[in-house]
Amino acid sequence: MRLFGRVNTQVTNEDRPFLFAGTIFTLAYRLPVGSVPISGALLPPVFNLSPPLAMFVMDVYDGSILADWTEAEDVTFGTNEHGFAELRGRYPMNLYQAFTFYNLNDPPHLVVTDGLKKVYEGRLEDIGIDEQGVAFGAFGYWRALSDLRVSALFADSDLSNWYSLTDDEVAGVVLDRFEVDKYNRLYAAPKKDETYSSATAYCSFGYRVPDLSLTQIERVVFNFAFDMPSPWKVELARCDADWSELSVVWSLTGNGSLQSGTGHAVDVSPCDALRFTLFYNGTSATYTGESGDDYFRLTNLVVSAFDATDVYADDIMKVLVEEISTRNPSQLSADTSQIQSPGLALADAIYEDERPADIANQLSVLGDDQDVPQPWTAAVWEDRRLQFAPKGERANHWYVDVASLQIERSFQDVVNTAYGVYRENGRGNRRTAEASSGLSEVVRMEAVDTTTTSAGTAVVHRDAYLSDSSVTRPRATLRTLGLFDEMGAQHPLYRARAGDYLTLRNLPPDLGELNNLRTFRIGSTRYNAATDELEPEPETSIPSLAILVARREQGV
Repeated sequence: MRLFGRVNTQVTNEDRPFLFAGTIFTLAYRLPVGSVPISGALLPPVFNLSPPLAMFVMDVYDGSILADWTEAEDVTFGTNEHGFAELRGRYPMNLYQAFTFYNLNDPPHLVVTDGLKKVYEGRLEDIGIDEQGVAFGAFGYWRALSDLRVSALFADSDLSNWYSLTDDEVAGVVLDRFEVDKYNRLYAAPKKDETYSSATAYCSFGYRVPDLSLTQIERVVFNFAFDMPSPWKVELARCDADWSELSVVWSLTGNGSLQSGTGHAVDVSPCDALRFTLFYNGTSATYTGESGDDYFRLTNLVVSAFDATDVYADDIMKVLVEEISTRNPSQLSADTSQIQSPGLALADAIYEDERPADIANQLSVLGDDQDVPQPWTAAVWEDRRLQFAPKGERANHWYVDVASLQIERSFQDVVNTAYGVYRENGRGNRRTAEASSGLSEVVRMEAVDTTTTSAGTAVVHRDAYLSDSSVTRPRATLRTLGLFDEMGAQHPLYRARAGDYLTLRNLPPDLGELNNLRTFRIGSTRYNAATDELEPEPETSIPSLAILVARREQGV
């Protein structure tokens, strides 16, 4: 008995998609068999129910078909914010056949199609064997972004990542002959009565990419102030990971007056490290000035892995795709055509031992450069291509009639009054005025600690928190038996995906207006192929305060 997919007709081999040269396609579907002749305007749609589905297990490397599992039982599959999610099912087979799949070293590719398009694809990771055959589980190719751990520099403005180098790293450095300060700047000044020369007594600040970084340094931008007489000199050099000089890319000789620059950019050939070195470019001499009279100062340093003015999230995503598709070419496509740019310049993006999936999620939370930032999302859908785009950009809008509904809400986390907490030098913690949503009479208050010295920032964070927390957010699960587009045409239930919009047509009017329940964005779906039922769940929005905090950490 065939359970995987249904069609309102007699079942024959014509109901299954054809295969040709390893490619899945369908020649045609037959009209449903009916007891009453149909004609004219009464002609029904080709599908009264979902079209038949076919499932194939394929070699992950050459795409050849290893098995046809169209007769699988108890099949369910779904989607979530990251694309195709989990698929589960059972397939009857003998032990010999079962161990053929159990012993595979690499998870094969599993695809479900209705002949018109792929409705699911993932990698077959779970195999369980019993006397009735195999129970199997597959996961969408978002999993490919969790296979690796990566370290990489993309942009870094954190001065704490610059080292005060010693003689152990660079010969000739004698750090204790200089006044050195690294608090919000890199500062060096020769000390009175100390001896300096071109051969020794250097002061050197160095920056190095993370070990085994995917990227190298290609640009550095900085503000400088150099107030020293000749022959004092400062140099910026490209270095290897061991601080050995490769080439000098910028230098300046003192002239007895202040020389300065703002936003000075230096493009460099790719390297693992940079080194600023201050030294006396002459024969041995004793410094007779007062300590601090002459100095070299650097501020607003930004080191970048790209020879461009700014670094954006799409630059990072493309590097991640290149790394994953190179290391695991069968798991993720090298195609980056679906990666868009949020237009938000990043001041800091440096990662060590991170999973690409976690990096992608961090970048998604930042949103874009709009006045009201749009939420972004990263997902892997058809053909194992990574998408990075505004959430809902490719969303469909579906209409359904609800067969069953489970909904709950709680006031436990509801807050309708809040104030912000910030710091003020000499006065400790300060507090903003209270703000209230006015949505209920019972006061439920929260203090929003912003770890900032800005009252204005504290107010913004207070209001964002209040917006997130002042209303209940329903948690709902529903089952539907029909899926329609805006023109009223019916579609298979599995066409609804996470990120699409869903309007419930048969809710009581008053209930439908509560908490955006009548129309909502789908957060996840679960489709039962045996019963032809869809369970969509509403999306849980990212709190506005979380977005503000993430953007603040990026300096935007």
